[in-house]
Amino acid sequence: MPSWRDGSAVSGAAQAKGNKTLYAFCSQANCTDGTTPVAGLVTDSAGNLYGATEYGGSCSDSRGCGVAFALTPKGAETVLYTFGTTMGAYLQCTLLRDKAGNLYGTTGTGTVFKLAPDGAATLLYVFGGADFPVAGVISDKAGNL
Repeated sequence: MPSWRDGSAVSGAAQAKGNKTLYAFCSQANCTDGTTPVAGLVTDSAGNLYGATEYGGSCSDSRGCGVAFALTPKGAETVLYTFGTTMGAYLQCTLLRDKAGNLYGTTGTGTVFKLAPDGAATLLYVFGGADFPVAGVISDKAGNL
């Protein structure tokens, strides 16, 4: 499974050959490509990687609220969604990717979300009070989260 090393995406094969960096995220506050990737990555059949950052993007927080992104096998990054007040912020979970290409996850501000391949974001659930998810989501055989 791909992993992080010093804010850079590193593939498993590259780790065995000396840690070739696929993409290095910006280390400054509020970078539009995201900063502080802290969770794992998921992949599709074409070898693209999907993940999230805790900070970066553009929102009212000086650190940024986080982004969901895709990386090609050659290391080109695309920001899929920039988080903020509506969908939540501060992602620390590994995203879940279903067979249709939808991405699911949780935020540090207490939301569960869905990102469709066309970029549409759907808020699925908001935790109340002091209840905040500390991990991502999993699915059963029927596709329930």
